[in-house]
Amino acid sequence: MDRKQIIEIATDAISKHYPEMEGVEPEIEMMDTGIVTSTFAKVGIPPTEGQKIWVATFRKEVITEEGLPINRITRVTLDESGKVIKISESK
Repeated sequence: MDRKQIIEIATDAISKHYPEMEGVEPEIEMMDTGIVTSTFAKVGIPPTEGQKIWVATFRKEVITEEGLPINRITRVTLDESGKVIKISESK
């Protein structure tokens, strides 16, 4: 999957769960969930291959009822094929 497809999938997922974040452009990052080989050696188990995931971070400043600005952060984690693994938000 390329960045454009990941942005589209993440934006669709966010708009369904958090409509107030609609129109926010996400920051996209690819991460590797692999563990360093030396860690496996320490515990005496064979190493396993990590998974590559995409993380889309949406940031928006909103005004509270008291009139104070706060940052609202919502993240969408997707696997390599574009399946949504997790959606999380700041409080």
